[in-house]
Amino acid sequence: MAYKLDKLHFGSVDDGLPWPFTYRDRDGDIIFRVTEVGDVYQLGDSDITGDMHIGGDTDISGDLDVTGGLTVDGVTVDASTTALSGLTASAAELNKTDGVPATSYLTVMSEMSFTETTGDGIYTGTIALPAGSRIIDIGVDGQVLWNSGTSASLIVGDGVDPDGFFTATDLKAVDLLAGEINNIEHPGGKAGAYIAAEQRNLYQSTSRNIVAVLTKVGTGTAGRTRVYVVYAVPTAVAVSKV
Repeated sequence: MAYKLDKLHFGSVDDGLPWPFTYRDRDGDIIFRVTEVGDVYQLGDSDITGDMHIGGDTDISGDLDVTGGLTVDGVTVDASTTALSGLTASAAELNKTDGVPATSYLTVMSEMSFTETTGDGIYTGTIALPAGSRIIDIGVDGQVLWNSGTSASLIVGDGVDPDGFFTATDLKAVDLLAGEINNIEHPGGKAGAYIAAEQRNLYQSTSRNIVAVLTKVGTGTAGRTRVYVVYAVPTAVAVSKV
């Protein structure tokens, strides 16, 4: 059931209205009660289990106190006076985005972590990029050398070319030592077709998945490697000629 409140006029006790003013539904249950406390009209005993629609503008010149949760179009304001449910950023932090042009986009970074466990196996990690994304950087970060008995090799690509960004990289030694990073501008001799020589296949109008596959043979549990992608989804501004 939905209750629609279009107009509600609060007079005073001198207007001859019965106080407290109580509105009930057809079953006699109280929907809300209005009482006068000094110069303040207080809305209490409200029990609206359905939707409540207030037509037109609602002007509140004084304070509005909500002792429970107030939900507006799915956004919940909790009992504190300033916080939104689940939101921890301050107003100052949120205001930093005010200077970002509408056609621009904040830089996003996603990262996946590979942790060596004993025995043979294949580790596969995926980072999903939205349509229209432009990769700013992509890299493989050697945190700790892998100590598997036989091999530990990593490739990074997408759904079209499995090693389009980085070809087979030995994580045990030589190709990527601890503390080293292979990225777009310093691929460590492991550049795939997307970034080889002067190639920079970094923009794609459709969505794409960045996929890293690590194949390990042998025992060992020491290895730690991270793969990251930094990207943005800007709106291109058309340039006109004069």
